[in-house]
Amino acid sequence: MGQVGSKFLQELRVGDAIVIQHPTSLLEETLIVGMVLSDVSASVSSAFSSDLVSSTPFYFIKAPPEEEKHQEEEKEKKKKKKKMDEQTAFSTYAGGTEKGRLITYRVVTRHRSNRKQHGTRVKKSGAYQGYAIVKEDANVERSREDLLDIRAKKKGDRHCM
Repeated sequence: MGQVGSKFLQELRVGDAIVIQHPTSLLEETLIVGMVLSDVSASVSSAFSSDLVSSTPFYFIKAPPEEEKHQEEEKEKKKKKKKMDEQTAFSTYAGGTEKGRLITYRVVTRHRSNRKQHGTRVKKSGAYQGYAIVKEDANVERSREDLLDIRAKKKGDRHCM
C-alpha cells in the first residue's frame, strides 16, 4: 500500500518494476506490477521476502514499450480501415450495388415510355418532358475508373471529371 500522495494510477502501468531497499536485510528487491488498483494500491507479481511493517521508500522503472506489437496493431487497424473505406466508397460509387454490376444514370425523355429497352430499365417521371432514370445491368465488373468514364460521357455528368 502506498502513502498518501502516491500517484500510482498516473505513474505506474502493468509491467513496470517497483524497487525497494528492504529495511531489515538492506537488499534491493524488484517486483513487477501486475495491476494498478488505485493511487495508493497496486498488485505486484510476488510477495516481498518478509512483511513490511512501516513505510518504505521506493522507486519504479518503466517497462520498455512494446513497439513491434503496437506497430503491428496500428498496421492492422489502418489496413482494415482502408478496406472498409474502399468497400463503402465502391458501393456508393457503384450505386449501392455489388462491385459495379449496375449503372444508374438519367436521360432526358421527350415522350411517355416506361418500357424495358436493350437490357436497360427505364423509369420515367413527368407528363411531357422529364428525366428518365436508366439502370443498366452489366455482365462484367467495372472499376471505379471505368464507371467514371461512363458517367463523364453522359450529358448530365460530363463535368464530373
